Amino acid sequence: MSSNIKMVLRKKANSKGLYPLAIRITKNRRSTYQYVGHYIDIEDWD
Repeated sequence: MSSNIKMVLRKKANSKGLYPLAIRITKNRRSTYQYVGHYIDIEDWD
């Protein structure tokens, strides 16, 4: 049983053109997303 956690930038922008940050948790090949509540511009994502 393996698990993986990554910080990701979701690709659906809000009305202001900012993108939400989320934590992707993968366990037993099933992914769930927990949103952090912060939005950033796509150019700021590395």
